[in-house]
Amino acid sequence: MEGTAAASAGRRAESFGSGASAADRLARTNPGLAVLGPGDPRLARYGRIAELPGLAALAQAAAPRIPSNLEANAYTASDPELEAHPAAAAFGPVFGFQPLQVGWNAGPNTRLNGLEWHASPEVLVAVTDLALLLGRVEDIDWDSPGGPAYPSDLVECLFLPAGSALEIFPGTMHLAPCRLSDRGFKSLVVLPRGTNEILSEEEKAAAAKRAAAGDLRARLLFMRNKWILAHPERKVLVDKGAWPGITGPNVEVRY
Repeated sequence: MEGTAAASAGRRAESFGSGASAADRLARTNPGLAVLGPGDPRLARYGRIAELPGLAALAQAAAPRIPSNLEANAYTASDPELEAHPAAAAFGPVFGFQPLQVGWNAGPNTRLNGLEWHASPEVLVAVTDLALLLGRVEDIDWDSPGGPAYPSDLVECLFLPAGSALEIFPGTMHLAPCRLSDRGFKSLVVLPRGTNEILSEEEKAAAAKRAAAGDLRARLLFMRNKWILAHPERKVLVDKGAWPGITGPNVEVRY
């Protein structure tokens, strides 16, 4: 299981809290980490809370389909039943009515581990309360002597209560959410169809050619519509070819 958090009163509760009080509690538990609530104006740099019809019903339908108490993070890019839910139609205008995939991400995560970003929006629906570590691609040091680098002390942490949704802007860096209970986190992930698919050999060759010509962004292309920086401690990503460009501690979210 990834990460451990110190025992604290009430940590097994399904609900972490609500609104600013929950964000304040998370900040007290994580001194030195900038914590944002859903109404924080600093969130505008990364995304916005998506007020979409039917989200509560969709989250309720998704909850029993997503396993609890996982020993490792799990991701399903496309869940046909969730995609067929009437509420899923509300995501269309966010993406300009591109073909979409609705899937889920869940697990015991408590660490940063890496930061990915897309050339499109993403909508993350919190099925449980969760925390999401965020950064911006503009803050990557592309001129670092060792290659593209991003200091982990720049990340900010968003508390996202169950039933709410975040529209993540293109170029906002994020990865798996962090849990706020012992049962783990559960979320829905909405993206343009094909995102996170494995690159073909031809696509890998084209990206490698651009990287060899000096396109550092192409060097970080990991999957379709997915660029990533890994923390060196996250060997499962590094061993798959992710660039170990996150410097500093592998940030942990405690609860």
